[in-house]
Amino acid sequence: MWDLPKLVRLQKARNALKDGRLDEAFDIAQDKKLRDYRECQVLLEKMVRPLLERAREHLGAGRPEDALADVERAQEAGGNRPETATVRQDVLGVLERVRMEENAEHRAANSARRHLDEGRLDAGSERLRDVAEDSEKAGDLRRRVQRLREEAREAQARVESCLKDGDVERALEAFRAVVSVAAEDPETRRLSDRIIQQAGAAVSAALNQGEIERARRILRGCDGTATSDALSEWRDTLSLCDKVAGATARRDWAGGRVYLRRLARILPDARWIALGEKQMKILDEALRDLRSGPLGEFASGFASRETPAVTPASAAAPEDVTAARRAASDASAGSPVAEANREDGRFLLWVDGVGSYLLLRSDSTSIGRLGSSLAPDIELAADLEGVHAQILRVDHDYFAVARGAVSIAEHPVERHLLADGDEIVLGSRSGLSFRLPTSLSTTALLKLGTGLRLSGDVHTVILLDGHLIFGEGSGCHIDVPKLDQRVILSCEKNAFRCRSPVPIVVDGKIHQNDASIPLGAHVEAGQLTFTLTAVNRQGDTT
Repeated sequence: MWDLPKLVRLQKARNALKDGRLDEAFDIAQDKKLRDYRECQVLLEKMVRPLLERAREHLGAGRPEDALADVERAQEAGGNRPETATVRQDVLGVLERVRMEENAEHRAANSARRHLDEGRLDAGSERLRDVAEDSEKAGDLRRRVQRLREEAREAQARVESCLKDGDVERALEAFRAVVSVAAEDPETRRLSDRIIQQAGAAVSAALNQGEIERARRILRGCDGTATSDALSEWRDTLSLCDKVAGATARRDWAGGRVYLRRLARILPDARWIALGEKQMKILDEALRDLRSGPLGEFASGFASRETPAVTPASAAAPEDVTAARRAASDASAGSPVAEANREDGRFLLWVDGVGSYLLLRSDSTSIGRLGSSLAPDIELAADLEGVHAQILRVDHDYFAVARGAVSIAEHPVERHLLADGDEIVLGSRSGLSFRLPTSLSTTALLKLGTGLRLSGDVHTVILLDGHLIFGEGSGCHIDVPKLDQRVILSCEKNAFRCRSPVPIVVDGKIHQNDASIPLGAHVEAGQLTFTLTAVNRQGDTT
């Protein structure tokens, strides 16, 4: 039965299609209430071709979203016709290319932003070329580039002015602002070379005048500059200054003189170095004469009866005493990390089937008489002075420094650069053998002569510098029979670590090739088993 209102609407749709009002015609014809009429189906069929033609026009004009909308209307009006599928495929291809271009622009804009954040103006500008000119992101970033270039020029001008006035510290402060906005600018690299050159001259002048903290500030200000490695020699020089300060705090005049002589070769015009070496020599000789005379013997006996032993920590500067007390507090709380990190730490290393070793970490090791109030690091039951000699580690070298009678290769020595295999005789007959088993490590060994041993049946002292090597045969610090591959024990910043080509078992827990070693733990690595504990000067484990 005909419904007059619906017939009126169908006629309205025909008129709209005839007048080219496709959207209006389609909106009327897609009404579900009209779909039951065949005339509505015929009308929709007539809309397919105009819709597809308009879709192609949209596509050619760069409006792929509008083209897709017309294709979907044509598909709804006439079903899945071949020509509809073809146009649809073309539209989807254009949309995919647009999406990829938008993603590429987005990535380029993000890349440009990262470069600008890291001070690479040129690289950021180059990446902006891949972003459309009319993009809002590109506009913001290009304005930022312009602003950063102006800031860089102003900061570079300040650096130039400071360098012209000879004010290196202010130049370094201004240069940090340059690096933050234009790290890779050619002008920045040129300024970096000039600053490093003037900074080296300023550090040299400061050290020659004894202004060590000023030299340290200048070097710290150079950190992060492109050519700061050129100042590594001055950083090593400051490290020697720190070692002199440490020796002074410990009242280690002999060790301080060794460091000062090295400084004198680097800074031959620094009068304070020669004066300091002269003063330390006077103190060293005066103390040696005092200890070897009647007052020294009397004081040693009196101290052992009436007063507690004076340890290096109690003789140190106030800040060193505070640090020592803090470390002792950590150790008493059962902290293996604190013990491993103490420079004056003493450790006992038991290696099953091989023996026990005293392990010392300090750069300065004293050797003397057992029971002396001076508490040497290595206490020998022999006719020796309280501190008879010292073994000093300076960079990669070891020196023997005599306090009492010391001879090497049957020649008396006061200071001697040690080599692998040197036989050291203390007093009349107490002998030690110095060993550097491998060039892969500067860790050294002191092997006690016949009749000498320490608590825990120790016959060898390990002077640990970084790491020691377990293995079979020569070239290892500890010879372990049937250990096919080498195992490394290292003392790093916070703890001992073991590295092995085979799995490592620590207190029954299996690790791979790298494991942290707590003090007191039982460690297995192939044929090697060992335990490392902290000990005090009486040989008791802590």
